[in-house]
Amino acid sequence: MPRLNNRKAIVTGGGRGIGRAIALAFAAEGADVAVWDIDLQTADRTAGKIRKMHRVAIALPVDGAEPQHVAKAFRETNQTFGYVDILVNNASICPTTPIAEITPQEWDRVMAVNLKSAFLCCQSVIGTMKDQRRGWIVN
Repeated sequence: MPRLNNRKAIVTGGGRGIGRAIALAFAAEGADVAVWDIDLQTADRTAGKIRKMHRVAIALPVDGAEPQHVAKAFRETNQTFGYVDILVNNASICPTTPIAEITPQEWDRVMAVNLKSAFLCCQSVIGTMKDQRRGWIVN
């Protein structure tokens, strides 16, 4: 039996790279996956591959640094799945601007995507996980 059979997961930044690999691995292990990504097209491609694995998948456009995006995506995910067992906070950005040249606005965006989004996503699921008396968060 797959290790994540019937688990419901959210993978942020799940449209490409490591997030995509995590989402596909979870599906291969039996999980249904909500692929959250700022780029809906890449999230859709990942979700399509998951559906071909005979798992439920949804793709949602989410800017994790925006509280209203996270709240809306969590509501939609919960409506689709009924509950969430797993949250993987994978979304991040890495500026290519040299540190001596990075602007405070660029730095704020990096911190918002890489840290604030993890905080907001944890906040969105923690109540449900507490009520269920189970859940896993990977940061």
